[in-house]
Amino acid sequence: MPDPAADDVAIRNALARYCHLNDAQDWGAWAQLFTEDCEADLTGGVFKGREALEAFVRGLNSPKGRHLITNSEISVAGDEADVMSDLLMLVPSDDGELRILCACRYYDRYRRVDGAWLIAYKRAADHIWNRNE
Repeated sequence: MPDPAADDVAIRNALARYCHLNDAQDWGAWAQLFTEDCEADLTGGVFKGREALEAFVRGLNSPKGRHLITNSEISVAGDEADVMSDLLMLVPSDDGELRILCACRYYDRYRRVDGAWLIAYKRAADHIWNRNE
């Protein structure tokens, strides 16, 4: 029997894990949040498959910061869910102050696989960059 409240909580927890693992730069665990056949349309290009996506993020020279996801709209239909969220990326600057690097919108498709909600598709769009960084 479907449990919309439990699905909502599980997907929001998956969104939080995405941020926490990204911020910790734990790319192996982060990649496990995606389906094997995922597709990700990110700032650096379009990546197909978990292995390609993990190889891409491992090659980045990203500053450690904080990913903050908010304003999530979740629409569940069976074992799939469309999720639209806003992202705010904070990074430390050279003077030790916290700065906004960018804001964007995520358009995601989650799929329930063996009881876990995984990202099957992710698109980052509508970027607003802090050009002072």
